Amino acid sequence: MLKKILSVILALCMVIPCCAPVYAESGSGRWIKVGLYYGSTARQSSTVKCSDGFLYCIGTLDGYALRMDLSGYTQLEAVVSGSHVEVYDPDGTLVISNMDSAGVLMSAASGADNKIITIDGDRYRDGVSYLPNSNGKLTVINYVDLEHYLWSVVGAEIGPSYPIEAIKAQAVAARSYAIANASRHKSQGFELCDSTDCQAYKGLNKEYSSTIRACRETEGLVISYGGRVVNAYYYASSGGYTMNSEDVWVSSLGYLRSVKDDFCSDYTWNSSITISDLYKKLRSKYSGAGEIISVEATGFAENGAVTQLTIETTNGPYYISKGSITSLFGSSVLKSVFFSMGAGAYPGVVTRSSSGDGLYLLSSEGVSSAPSELTVLGAGGETAGAYADEIYLSNGSSTLLGDPGSSSAYTFTHEKVYDEDDVIYFSGVGSGHGVGMPQTSMRNMANAGYSFRDILSYYYTGISITSL
Repeated sequence: MLKKILSVILALCMVIPCCAPVYAESGSGRWIKVGLYYGSTARQSSTVKCSDGFLYCIGTLDGYALRMDLSGYTQLEAVVSGSHVEVYDPDGTLVISNMDSAGVLMSAASGADNKIITIDGDRYRDGVSYLPNSNGKLTVINYVDLEHYLWSVVGAEIGPSYPIEAIKAQAVAARSYAIANASRHKSQGFELCDSTDCQAYKGLNKEYSSTIRACRETEGLVISYGGRVVNAYYYASSGGYTMNSEDVWVSSLGYLRSVKDDFCSDYTWNSSITISDLYKKLRSKYSGAGEIISVEATGFAENGAVTQLTIETTNGPYYISKGSITSLFGSSVLKSVFFSMGAGAYPGVVTRSSSGDGLYLLSSEGVSSAPSELTVLGAGGETAGAYADEIYLSNGSSTLLGDPGSSSAYTFTHEKVYDEDDVIYFSGVGSGHGVGMPQTSMRNMANAGYSFRDILSYYYTGISITSL
């Protein structure tokens, strides 16, 4: 007991008065708090280690100020006691009696890029904060320099093998997204989470030399529109067109306009769902839904994407629109809103090669390429020769998904499916919500010699690339 009391007295003597803060080394000068464990994943206790010891600091968005030198401690454990957080050393000696919301345990290593800590077994940079939650558990937060955060995010989102200009485009988009969403988890005591609900973030486990290089070479650059940093959405694959923001969500944003994607890779998928499984999903969202009678695509964007499904039930119709379509079915069933649907397997999708080397036809045998020279059968039975790269798809009055001669074009069929059909089948292209920058396309642009500025300006309309 005497040892614990002496420890507390010593700690109090080491506090530097807040009226004269001493700011420690910092990296970019902009800091964020990333939630690692919170809500249902909050912890009973949390162990943090650092071979260089710790500094107990006041952390802000601009940097940190020293409160207490704890460089003699290489391991500490945080627990909740009543309504506050206490920190102990491995011997059970109390080191910090009340770690408040501004408190941060920083690595004591010298050099901004050398501060590495281990939080509950995983390595992160810079520091850690703790907050008690209403259930008596710890919310665990990584307090990290913005650029250090991006080193991991870019690696987690696309990995190290993309061409450097594509990685730079990802870095600028991720930096912009982080700044635009900095208050997303404010009510929980941090800015961003570490999951794809914000941006994937895995600490040092996802840092690579190429992603660090891309972040360094674009440091401080963001995407701006109308004088504000944009919410730079990105996703996997476009399927030939990006989406207007209001066709997926609610707001119409000037920098998120539908763009014909001449750089998309052909990516087709097939899936299905039983009527009974769809009924379960519908009931989980709408408890009053009756038995399903039919499912039909009833709304479409100009680029051919499905914007509304009507599910007729014995208790009336349910209109599933925009982003709710993929969220209802789940990403394992609907990877995008560019799809055909029907009661038979492999409903018709015809995909034109984005590289211009022919048609790809999707059938029950899978995807196969057509020869470059084809014979086309007309509605009246007449035949004519044609080159595959000269064929486009039309509904008789307008071209579907692209102008004649475009580098990628798709058409979709939508059959109404009834309960007695038992199964709804889908064939589609693309992957993700469709708004903003498709990652496979930015890779293809970079491989074709375009710069990160070219890539960003192609997928985000009317933007500027500015410095913070």
